[in-house]
Amino acid sequence: MSGAFCDRNDPCWFMIGSRRYISPNGGNFIVRSSEIRDSLVYSLCQSLRRVCDESYAWAVYVEFMWGAAFFEEGQKFYDIKRDRIFSTWDRDLFYISPDKFPTLHAYYGPGLAPGLRRLAAKFRLTSAPG
Repeated sequence: MSGAFCDRNDPCWFMIGSRRYISPNGGNFIVRSSEIRDSLVYSLCQSLRRVCDESYAWAVYVEFMWGAAFFEEGQKFYDIKRDRIFSTWDRDLFYISPDKFPTLHAYYGPGLAPGLRRLAAKFRLTSAPG
């Protein structure tokens, strides 16, 4: 078992490329401590802190990124609310968020273009997503 989640609204289902993920809302999840000690997860945490603007959109983006870091399809997770073990993410069994991950990633994600978008937003040339 890789972990567990408990989400009254069911976790959000999303894709990055052809990979499927879920993202428990509000951080209602448990994962193995070895997953957290992974250097890629540590780097992700650092990058998320660097782009924090204390907005709702940023918080939603972080929740999606926890999904990408910990909840890729293929691992076994226990859903406490539904008393069920999942290892595949069938879209029909999860919540489809109105918050669009690609839009959030284009703003908060790594790279030069997102960095310029955030810089422009600081100068009120554009606005944060959400």
